[in-house]
Amino acid sequence: AASAAGALRRKGRDARALWAPELVKWAKADPRRARRLEADLSALADDARRSSLSLRPMRRADRKKAHAVCEAWGFGTRSYDRSPQRHVRVLKLPGAEPPRR
Repeated sequence: AASAAGALRRKGRDARALWAPELVKWAKADPRRARRLEADLSALADDARRSSLSLRPMRRADRKKAHAVCEAWGFGTRSYDRSPQRHVRVLKLPGAEPPRR
């Protein structure tokens, strides 16, 4: 599975080919959060019984990044609730899978 954090460590290929510059910058600044998000998305993609996932409440800027990462994976997303409980709901769409390296 390709990841923003993993793309940063790859040699030979430009990470920007897979990830928008702001996502690469975010993954460098907060690799633990980037890996956790991608682990959650990977678990959702691998579980045939699950069709959605609610992420933890987060700030607007972090929700924007979560939406972008989910889109790269082929998932649909929606934000729900009001701050401070506003969160992203990830929806599994047919063919959702990790971005290719």
